[in-house]
Amino acid sequence: MKIAVYTIALDEIKHCERWAESVKDADYRIVLDTGSTDGTVEKLRSLGVTVHEQQFSPWRFDVARNAALALVPANADICISQDMDEFLADGWRAKMEAAWQQGVT
Repeated sequence: MKIAVYTIALDEIKHCERWAESVKDADYRIVLDTGSTDGTVEKLRSLGVTVHEQQFSPWRFDVARNAALALVPANADICISQDMDEFLADGWRAKMEAAWQQGVT
C-alpha cells in the first residue's frame, strides 16, 4: 500500500518541522508552495519533503489544492490532504493499514 500526504503552503516555516515529522511514515510527502518568502521551501526540502512551486493569480484555494493533488503519483492508494498547521497522530499509518480494504471507496 502506498500513502501520499499532500498540502499547499505559503510562508509556513513555523510548521515545517512538525508537519514533516508527523507524516514521515508516508510513502510520499508532497508540498505545493504557492510563493513563500520565509524559507519554507528550503526548510521542507532539507527535511526530505518533495516540494513543487507554483503561484496562482488570481488566488483560488481550490485550484491550488487540486494542483497539489495532481502532483501525487498515480500509484498512491491513499491520499491525505492536510493544511501545514495540521499534524497526524503517532501510529496513524498502522491504523490506516488496519482499516484499509482493497476496492472499497
